[in-house]
Amino acid sequence: MKIIRVITSGQGFDVDFHPDSSILLTGRPMFYPDFSEGWRVLPYVAVHVSRLGKGMGLKFASRYYDSLALAVRLVPGDSCAVPHGLLSGMDCSITCGEWLVPQEFLSLGEIRLGEVPVDASSVTADLIDMAVCEAGRLTTLRMGDLILIPVSPEAGVEISPRMRLMAWSGGGSRELLNVKVV
Repeated sequence: MKIIRVITSGQGFDVDFHPDSSILLTGRPMFYPDFSEGWRVLPYVAVHVSRLGKGMGLKFASRYYDSLALAVRLVPGDSCAVPHGLLSGMDCSITCGEWLVPQEFLSLGEIRLGEVPVDASSVTADLIDMAVCEAGRLTTLRMGDLILIPVSPEAGVEISPRMRLMAWSGGGSRELLNVKVV
């Protein structure tokens, strides 16, 4: 399993790869690292790859994923002295929430990460298909791989030790993510 983080840039997509050890297992707390100040989480839409494939056409991309979730990635503040390449491999730095079928996730409406609104409306089925195609062009997609597509706010949400990070949709009617930060 691998995690492919999409970085949108101008005309196309750039990607960054993360190891499977970057995923925080369900029910486990997220540890607040002590080697930097001002940690925050960045929101993403996570795409779960459900089929083996490489170089698929845009027309067939929707066949290669079966569910979507809200995900967050832990990143340090600006004063971190650790090189970016090492941070991409940081263990337990990515957490995924509840997995939903694509149609259900794309129709959630307003999503809040703590008190901060998350604008996932820019992520459409067409954008997901393009990201899957681009990832499939660069590497072989395997069952269980994750593709992370960034959403607003790009600045992320500040976190601190001993807090609970929660995400809701529909005015608090559905919990999408619930992680304890220790």
